[in-house]
Amino acid sequence: MNTDWNPESYLRFNQERTQPAIDLLKRIEMDTPMIKSTGLRPYIDEIRSNEQKAEFENQVLHNLHEIYQRQRDGRVLFPFKRLFLIAGKG
Repeated sequence: MNTDWNPESYLRFNQERTQPAIDLLKRIEMDTPMIKSTGLRPYIDEIRSNEQKAEFENQVLHNLHEIYQRQRDGRVLFPFKRLFLIAGKG
């Protein structure tokens, strides 16, 4: 097995590598309950008033829409940082 790094081979399969993530992101809307049930849950649980909870959720979603703008095709791109490590046996 050849273990030499070949950027042309890596880039040639860009579509196959990224398509599953793109398909998943197309199905996720930023205003779905997913956000409320994951990252916001600890904060929402601390708010006692339903009116304040709704105001908080609306404010967060408004800020998300400003920070993560929709592309022309309607998708929202999240800038997840990635670190790739390649190890070899020497």
